[in-house]
Amino acid sequence: MSTSSQTSQPGLSPADVASINEMYAEADRAMKMKLGPDWQAGRHQPRDPEAEIATPSLDEMAAAPGATQTKYRVTYARVGRHGGRDGSKPPAPLTVWAVTADGLAEHIAKDVRPYLLSGGAEVVVDLEAMSGYVLAGFRTAGTFTLEALQTAEGDDARSGRERRLEELLSEIRTLGGRWTVGRVQKRRRRDGGPVQRGTARHDLAELARRGHIVEQGPVDGRFYTVASSKGGAA
Repeated sequence: MSTSSQTSQPGLSPADVASINEMYAEADRAMKMKLGPDWQAGRHQPRDPEAEIATPSLDEMAAAPGATQTKYRVTYARVGRHGGRDGSKPPAPLTVWAVTADGLAEHIAKDVRPYLLSGGAEVVVDLEAMSGYVLAGFRTAGTFTLEALQTAEGDDARSGRERRLEELLSEIRTLGGRWTVGRVQKRRRRDGGPVQRGTARHDLAELARRGHIVEQGPVDGRFYTVASSKGGAA
């Protein structure tokens, strides 16, 4: 007696079953195209239009420590079927720091993902032409232009981060108490500093690595306090 994972309805040929399955698949694709980014709400949310990625990725900085960083504005002409076509608005411009064209492409690929039904894309960046495009499979799924807003040479980039760390450590020592990523973000939002969660998290971790503050609490309730002269929490 043999078994099979394929089932069929009485009176339907394999060709009929395949045709019905394709019909349902086509209806599903049509629904996703109509809903646009919202259908993926559980996986990918379009970012806050005002958000800015303050630093290159850790991989970029590790591969090229001290390299020149450039701040780009990425302006999309269109992305996918619901990001600039048929009367819809294109994604909001992205402002991001990057070291290399590949690093910039990675940021853009992550940014446009909510607008693509396939969920994956290849981004091609041409820094000479200051433009690029998005590929989904073998088709062009979007285009964009680039504008260089600011450049930080290697030493400038490092000194800028050191100043930020010094300011944060001074506040922690002056105000005391428990410091979380959210508290750092709140202070910087008030003072006009970089408010990205990743930047705050990395800065706290770096101060802890240097021994200035001590990491405490569970993974879902992490906080930092000033280190004592003996190396523990004050």
